[in-house]
Amino acid sequence: MPAIYWLASYPKSGNTWLRIFLAQLISGREEPVAINNLPLRIGTAGDRKVFDRYTGISAADLTHAQAENLRPALYRELVRHAEEDLYLKIHDAWLPTPDGQPHTPQEITRGVLYLVRNPLDIVPSFAAHRGIALAESMTALCNPDFALCKTHHRLHLQLRQRLCDWSGHVSSWLDSGLRCELLRYEEMVAQPLASFSRAVASLGLAYSSEQIARALELCRLEELQRQEQRAGFGEKSTKHERFFRKGQPGEWREVLTPAQVEQILHHHGPTMERLGYYNPATGVIWP
Repeated sequence: MPAIYWLASYPKSGNTWLRIFLAQLISGREEPVAINNLPLRIGTAGDRKVFDRYTGISAADLTHAQAENLRPALYRELVRHAEEDLYLKIHDAWLPTPDGQPHTPQEITRGVLYLVRNPLDIVPSFAAHRGIALAESMTALCNPDFALCKTHHRLHLQLRQRLCDWSGHVSSWLDSGLRCELLRYEEMVAQPLASFSRAVASLGLAYSSEQIARALELCRLEELQRQEQRAGFGEKSTKHERFFRKGQPGEWREVLTPAQVEQILHHHGPTMERLGYYNPATGVIWP
C-alpha cells in the first residue's frame, strides 16, 4: 500500500530544490521539468486547491483550526487514491491538530526527510522571500507562535502552517519518534551528488549515480532562475522579486551585524550546536 514520505523543513532550507530534483529524477526526462508543473505525487501538504479537491470542502469556508483538523483525513484520502508513494513538502512543525490528532498520521507515514539550514542564513533568505526587513525576519525565527498564511484579509494559496520558532521546529520533527533522515542544505550545495544520493535512498527510491547526477545537472540554480525569469514561479511570494536567489551558504556574514548574530546565537545556540552549526567552546560558526 502507498504511503507518504514527508519532506519537512523550516522555510528557505532547500525543500523546493529537492522537490524539483525528485520530479526530474522520477520523470526520467532528458530535458528540464517545468517548475510550475510538478506532479501531485511530489506535492505540498498545505496546498489549498488540493485540500478543496480531496475533502470536498472549500477551505475558504472554514476557520484555520477547522481546516487543520481535516488535514489528517486529507492525507489519508491522498494515499487512498495514490498508486505509488507520495513525497510531500511540509513546513508545519510536528504539532498535534487543534483537536488533538497527529498532524501526520503514523499509519500512512513511511518516513521523514528533514532538511535543515543554518538559521543565520535563513534570516536574509526569508526576509527577501517575504519582502520584509532583516529584523522582522529574525523576530519570526525567534517567535514560538509564528505561522504562515494566518491572516484573514486575503485568500492564501496555502493553508495556515504553524512553524513555532526555528529551534522548536527542528526539535518537533527530530524528537517526534518518526524515522527521520537529516539533510543539511549546506551539504546539498557543497556535495550535491553524495547528499542527494543519500536523500534518494532514504526515500525508498533506487536510481544510479549517473541518473542522480543527470537530474542534478538539469535542475541547477541557473536553470531554475531561467525558468522563473521566463514564466514566473507559482510558489513565489508576491512581495518577493524572485524565488531562486543566490542559494549560497555563508551569506549571513555579509549582511548581519554582530548584534544580530549574537541574538540568533542567544536564542538558537543549543540547537545550532546540536546540528553542528555552532561550537560554543570555540565560538566557531559553520559555514
